[in-house]
Amino acid sequence: AYLLKELRRCWRGPLSGVVLDSTPDNSFTPALLRQVANGAIRALCALHVVRISEEVDQALSKIALLEAMRAGDVPSWERPSGAEGATGAQPSLGVVRDAEGELRGRLFLPEGRLCKRREEFERHIGTSERRALSAEEAESMSECKVATVWFPDLSSLLREEVAGVPVLAMYSSTDTLIKARAVEDFVANFAQPEQVRPVRFTGSPHVRHFEKHGDRYRSELVAFVEA
Repeated sequence: AYLLKELRRCWRGPLSGVVLDSTPDNSFTPALLRQVANGAIRALCALHVVRISEEVDQALSKIALLEAMRAGDVPSWERPSGAEGATGAQPSLGVVRDAEGELRGRLFLPEGRLCKRREEFERHIGTSERRALSAEEAESMSECKVATVWFPDLSSLLREEVAGVPVLAMYSSTDTLIKARAVEDFVANFAQPEQVRPVRFTGSPHVRHFEKHGDRYRSELVAFVEA
């Protein structure tokens, strides 16, 4: 999703197709956010030969990317700063700023997703007026969280940036990070009809389908390119 988003920012030429391996999952559950951040940090440490001490290892296992609402926080419905680019204006969404006006993060709803609809924002926050929360108000919104890290929304990319472009989605029923059901739900609910060609593997872990099913992986890629 990151690569596709950045590609469309700097290059607006035609795309013949998009291949997705072990993605996407738009559920943004706390467990998934923690797993992805944890795995990314460990992978970078391994790449740059940085030893992870026992203390750091324990801290990584407890990493939390969703924080509670606090007194003085200012929930706001606005367009993200720096969102103007090659793709034009990005849609507004729910964010949370601290008492000094600094961005804390994006509003994360009890339903397990980022707040991207104004009606949802007003239902959970109670108003669209920008003002600081009292301690009592922050406590009453305990089910809403502040997402300090988030991922590009691949659903909007498929619907808007690569609308009509064929997509090959490679995933596995034994992927413990991006579950097969999440990929299949995404294809059913977010992609355009017939846009995505799903290929489900069995027995391969996250992003290791080629290692386990090399021949089939190659044949699916060739068939997709030649279609």
